[in-house]
Amino acid sequence: MSELKSYIGKSEEFTEDINIHQIQKICATLGQEELKAGESLPHLWQWCFFVKALDPSKLGRDGHPKLGGFLPLIENRNRMWAGGRFKFIKDLVIGKEARKKTTIKDISEKEGRSGKLTFVTLLHEYFQSDTLCVSEEQDIVYKEPSLPKTSSDASLPKPEFSLTFTPDSTLLFRYSALTFNGHKIHYDFPYATEVEGYKGIVIHGPLLATYMINTFSHFHKDKEILEYSYQGLRPLCVPSTLHAQGVISSATEASLWIAEGESIAHRGKIIFKQKG
Repeated sequence: MSELKSYIGKSEEFTEDINIHQIQKICATLGQEELKAGESLPHLWQWCFFVKALDPSKLGRDGHPKLGGFLPLIENRNRMWAGGRFKFIKDLVIGKEARKKTTIKDISEKEGRSGKLTFVTLLHEYFQSDTLCVSEEQDIVYKEPSLPKTSSDASLPKPEFSLTFTPDSTLLFRYSALTFNGHKIHYDFPYATEVEGYKGIVIHGPLLATYMINTFSHFHKDKEILEYSYQGLRPLCVPSTLHAQGVISSATEASLWIAEGESIAHRGKIIFKQKG
């Protein structure tokens, strides 16, 4: 573990234009109205930028970048995006250059029901004109190979607002392309089912997080989102009919979740204030 801890504090930076051509592709993929240069970048769309393009020889068997470079080498583990936390300080603006700084904030090990788990927490900071606009903590978990969870213990509350969506393999392919995500569980059915043990190709955790925050914004245009946290409880695969739902739990907080059938698969929380 001491060798893994030596990675804490490592950082790398990317600079990229929040260009309108990529924005148009995101709008088409998510079924949203087209945006223009000078408008605010919707929350979480920064995930479609600041991605390092690597030669195929630098990828692992799962399609992710090989470990042992920026991220530590953890042998014989499957990698998952477990969740994260956001602070929205200032809007990123479409059509302007932005900078992302990523720092390894923490590495820890835990014992789970399926075996040993190694958690890596990354701090992503997004800047425009040297002003910090968005701060994100991302949790990555490396788990020993085991059958994925098919249920969660989280009870299903009664929602105050809800949107239904049915992601398919085309959506997953396009979202993988937008985020330059090579992880094979999102598009390679034999790999996803035979190697990592899923029942089908897996819906991206970040895409589900985006559906949750978009659902809140759809029903509460009068509220400004200040903070957002989300967590994956179990994987979801296509084909599935899903429900992005939530409740206003206090004057400044909302609870969100993704429901499949009678079960919660992902959940989140928003801290907000009234606009104006």
